[in-house]
Amino acid sequence: MAFPQTPFYNPVIPFTGCIHGGLQEGKSISISGRVLPGADRFHVNLQCGTRTNTDIAFHFNPRYSFPDHVVTNSFQYGKWGTEERKQNSPFPAGSTFSMVITVTRESYQVMVNGCHFMEYRHRVPFQQVDTIVVGGKVEVSSIAFQSPVAFPAQPAFPSHVAYPNQSAYPPCPFPSQPGFPSHPGFPSHPGFPSQPGFPSQPGFPPAMPAMPYNNMIHGGLKPGRTITIQGNVLPNAES
Repeated sequence: MAFPQTPFYNPVIPFTGCIHGGLQEGKSISISGRVLPGADRFHVNLQCGTRTNTDIAFHFNPRYSFPDHVVTNSFQYGKWGTEERKQNSPFPAGSTFSMVITVTRESYQVMVNGCHFMEYRHRVPFQQVDTIVVGGKVEVSSIAFQSPVAFPAQPAFPSHVAYPNQSAYPPCPFPSQPGFPSHPGFPSHPGFPSQPGFPSQPGFPPAMPAMPYNNMIHGGLKPGRTITIQGNVLPNAES
């Protein structure tokens, strides 16, 4: 039985990490962090290895030239492809974010702060991706992985790996609403030490906690704070 990959907590940026088992249809990557005040850009790459000039299947690159926008692209055969641009960036400088990238058969689906933001159709086969890279003016508290779960075939459902159709979710207004604090629960200096809002690894609940589950919300709730819950509904569930 394959065990879930241990998340990366408070990685030093720039960061390069291995994606155990690579990407599969239905797998998701959750990234929580904060854009540094005065940032000009940062990036998240899903790529094929760590060598120089390796293929980058998905380059996700928020930029802070007026107006703020997000550039996505792929690097293949030693050169960049055609840029795709998304306006109304949901990553204001100085603000926290929670980002989930889900692999589907046709594309990467990206949710930010619980809302569907964009999709990026595959140019490089996702099966070749085994590395995640984060760089630029950003701090990251955690990078976590959720593997796909296969369910037995049922009359009304396909038998392949199931994943949420995130593009069906209604989009949220971007950028963040007024009143979103500029940096709740984050230090104003590099280093990203452990704190109530983002505990270090020993304080995190286990990747697969026993049900029923309860735990304290350290620091309580405040405007802009996000709670992300990932899981699978059991086949014989009643509620």
